[in-house]
Amino acid sequence: MNDYERKTVLIAPLDWGLGHATRMIPVIRFLSTEYEVIVAAPKKLHYIFKETPAKVLAFPGYNIQYFNLPLWLSLLIQGPKIGLRALQTVRTTRRLIKKLNPAIIIADNRPFVQSKKVKSVYITHQLTIQHDNAVIKKALNATHRFLINRFDACWIPDTNDSFFAGKLSQGKLKISKYFIGGLSRFSTIEGKNKSAYKTVCVLSGPDPKRAQWAKEMKEMFSFEKQSLIIGAVPGKNRFVKDGNITLSSHLSDDLFADVLFNAEKIITRSGYTTIMDLYRLKQNALLIPTPGQGEQKYLADYHNGLYFYKFVSNRQKDISFHDIPNDIKSKFCTKQQLLMLIENKKS
Repeated sequence: MNDYERKTVLIAPLDWGLGHATRMIPVIRFLSTEYEVIVAAPKKLHYIFKETPAKVLAFPGYNIQYFNLPLWLSLLIQGPKIGLRALQTVRTTRRLIKKLNPAIIIADNRPFVQSKKVKSVYITHQLTIQHDNAVIKKALNATHRFLINRFDACWIPDTNDSFFAGKLSQGKLKISKYFIGGLSRFSTIEGKNKSAYKTVCVLSGPDPKRAQWAKEMKEMFSFEKQSLIIGAVPGKNRFVKDGNITLSSHLSDDLFADVLFNAEKIITRSGYTTIMDLYRLKQNALLIPTPGQGEQKYLADYHNGLYFYKFVSNRQKDISFHDIPNDIKSKFCTKQQLLMLIENKKS
């Protein structure tokens, strides 16, 4: 650690849902033993990092909104706003580099948090973005890989055989790429304490689709007394009774692990970070892809039929989950891996 001893690592996660932020938690914990870790994130994500040793600074976000339109069309409509936020990101990144003099930048799907003056690493599990339209798919992947290749290296939160992401994490780059293993906020946590909830639904993604899904889940489980919907109320570690159902806010890592670990049925979106979290806790689940998101549709199909199943209805029967093997932990990133990558100047 001679070159980087107690120097600064600047981490910037994308503010699209919570997954990009929560999967940076193990990265922060692993690196904070040797580095001063600073997270640059929009204020709406700051509460996620309160349990970590990182210092958190305000940073521009994209604040992507959903409409009742295909995702690509929603993004196209918001193109001017996204462009403005990208410009703000570039300017703020330059100011932070000048102020903090970081040894390395780690950007999770933030392609404009990068500098030629500082070693810059891009984190993504999507080297091949999925889309039903071949033309759109080709354009998305060409653009994304062009942006990735501006960095010094790409860290992929998956295994060499693409266990978690399948063909999403497969693709060629001009820069060095490293499969660092899965990333989960539960990497240093085990669910141990008892929890009363037998059916747990985990909400995710941006509004308004998140709110729409919460309404659907409340109607679906209105007669199940030991059911919990996580992410349905604001704040942290809050529980509110709504008829037979309990609604909660975002939960601390320990409490979240306890709830998932003791659940008999888990229903969740098929977001990539969520799937890694479930594997890390060795918990099976029913997966519901967010409408219009090709990535989640692919992941639900890819993981369907063994440890997870695609959700069809609340009366879904004849489901026989296989136990997730004990050696699943070996597929996740370790502190030693990250420290070696940072020390390696070629990474």
